[in-house]
Formats: sequence, C-alpha cells, structure tokens
Amino acid sequence: MSPISIYVALRPWTAVLYGIVAIIMTAMGIRYINNCVTHKGKRFVYYIVFICILGCAVCPCNSEWSMVMFKLHNLFAIGLMLMVLISFGLGLMEARFSVQRIVSIVSICYAIFFIVSYLVLRLKFFTMTLFIWENAFIYLLLTNLYFEMLNSKIDT
Repeated sequence: MSPISIYVALRPWTAVLYGIVAIIMTAMGIRYINNCVTHKGKRFVYYIVFICILGCAVCPCNSEWSMVMFKLHNLFAIGLMLMVLISFGLGLMEARFSVQRIVSIVSICYAIFFIVSYLVLRLKFFTMTLFIWENAFIYLLLTNLYFEMLNSKIDT
C-alpha cells in the first residue's frame, strides 16, 4: 500500500476525481510518448508505465471497499515500480550526454533501493516515510521523460 494511494482512496469522491485525472494524465502521457520516444521497445515500456498508473487509479487502494480492487491496485503498483526501473535502464543505454547518464544511474540505484526497501526488506523507516520516497520516485520518472523530449529534439 502506498500513502498516495491510501489518501486518494479515503473518500469515494477523491478516488473518482483522481481516476478522472489519471485518465487525462494517461492520455497526455501516451501522446507525449508518441511524440518524443523513438525507440519502440522503450515506447512499449512507457505505455505499460502509464497503464499501471491508470490501473492504480481505477483500482483504489482501500481494502474496506473491495479486497479485489485492493489486490489489483497492489499488482499495478508493483508493475509500475518494475517497469519504471526498466525504463531507467533503457534510458541509460540510450543516454546521449553525461547529465542524462548520471541521472539514469542515480534513478536506477534509487529504484533498486526503493523496491528492495519496500517489497523485500519492508524497512520501518522507509515505510513510515513512504510518501516522501514515493514522490522522489515519481520525480525521477518525470526527469527521465524530460530527457526523452531532449533526445527527440536532437533527432529532429
């Protein structure tokens, strides 16, 4: 369970509102990917990333509402973490300048730390402050997507 998802699923209206926002965000993300990402494999990975984001929104993280939705949410969240890690690796392989390589390496290390701390070790200090760690993970994803735009401008 992630804190962002728990807060979103506190009330039905916030879950519905976030679901609508996630649909818009997914459509915009897919459009962005279609315009910026040239590598087909990487494009596929980003599609899965946005589908997982949408899946997390459509399946609220509230076990009191529905245990099935709760479990689906967790599957989408785990898929999201793993696919973002793969996207960081692909970003490193296609990095065109040193800053992008450094950000990709930091992102990969962070994603591994995040996944191991959350899924494997379940570290108390990590789970108690998961909201902060989760936001950093999202910012690294956005940073890597930004580099995709820069790479596409170099290609044109």
